[in-house]
Amino acid sequence: MVARVCLLAAVLSTVACSGGRSDEVTTTTTAEVAPTTTTTEAPLEAGQQIFVYVPQVGDCFDRRKIERSASTSGRTDIVLKLDCSLPHRNEVYAVLDYPASDDTFPGEKTLETFAKQECPRRFEAYVGKQYELSDLEIGYQLPDSANWRRGTQKIGCYVYDLSGNRLVGSVQGSAR
Repeated sequence: MVARVCLLAAVLSTVACSGGRSDEVTTTTTAEVAPTTTTTEAPLEAGQQIFVYVPQVGDCFDRRKIERSASTSGRTDIVLKLDCSLPHRNEVYAVLDYPASDDTFPGEKTLETFAKQECPRRFEAYVGKQYELSDLEIGYQLPDSANWRRGTQKIGCYVYDLSGNRLVGSVQGSAR
């Protein structure tokens, strides 16, 4: 009896190893996919081209230079507002109102100093991590004097990846 069991085991293992059985059990393992970054920029058609940009919390955007029309030469700067699921450079996490006593443009340096003081204070509430411990950097969208006079007086605090990679998805609550 023992000899028959051993013989049967030997035959089955020979058949299994030779590929003669169709119900072979195979095991595969998959490695976890590492997060990717992208250097591909979204095409202009994927977003909204804005020449006078008023930042809003949650906006994802790139700054681009585009060719002017044939009648005017050169290039002009625009903001390309994108869906956050597309590769983008920047995401607005706070919008500040400069405490002005009148409509006089306070100057770029004054607005920048104000933004440098106030934007880091609002970072953690949006991103979920202290700015000093984050791998993200802070930038500022400041109005120029012409836009200030037109009523565009909002300062946008935005984040971007310091290494130059584009963000994909929102950083809100990401604890990055």
